[in-house]
Amino acid sequence: LYQQCVGAEEQRITPDHFGRYRGYEVPMLRAVVLSVDASQCSGPKNSFSVIQAWWYSGEDHYLLDQWRSQCDYEELWRAYSVFCKRYNPSAALIERAANGYALIRDSKRRRRRLRVAEIATDRRSKTARLVPHLETIRAGRIKLPRDADFVDNYIAEFAASKRTTFDQVDATTQYLEWIAKQPPLLAPPPRAVAVARNPSGPIMPDRNTFGHVLVTKRRR
Repeated sequence: LYQQCVGAEEQRITPDHFGRYRGYEVPMLRAVVLSVDASQCSGPKNSFSVIQAWWYSGEDHYLLDQWRSQCDYEELWRAYSVFCKRYNPSAALIERAANGYALIRDSKRRRRRLRVAEIATDRRSKTARLVPHLETIRAGRIKLPRDADFVDNYIAEFAASKRTTFDQVDATTQYLEWIAKQPPLLAPPPRAVAVARNPSGPIMPDRNTFGHVLVTKRRR
């Protein structure tokens, strides 16, 4: 309705309302928030699951990365794990619906250091949930990576006059609604990298892990 309502030009979203940035233009990262919109199951006739990585500075919100797929739970969990390792988020927002229930359970059990915010479903329509954030979007406060493959499709979903999918919109409004009620977030402490001992040489970091290398002295 907000896209088609006569006389409501101030509520329309166009591609020009989204800012663009290059990687070197993003200020130093502090706290990343994941927003997850989980579907029920895989298949071309089913909804998409979406994972978004967000970072904010003042009133600006940077969408760092996005994954989107019509997938089963196993694929969703693998993608979620990759995002957790890549961005070391301060919080993960997961709606209590569809495969979100299982993702909440497994995240709390297997990623205990990560704060999981369980987002309760409500009776508002998808459009009604978006409307409170139109001013933020139209003010250019959403910043998108200039060269990312997902950007064109992301913008098209917001700007469509007749929308057939809402998954990217839902994940974004979920994040905007949650972050507006939070005090400033602190980045979690960096994770330690596993260190492998080489009996004939110096200690070498494991290249398959993420974070900062722990430097230790090898006994003589």
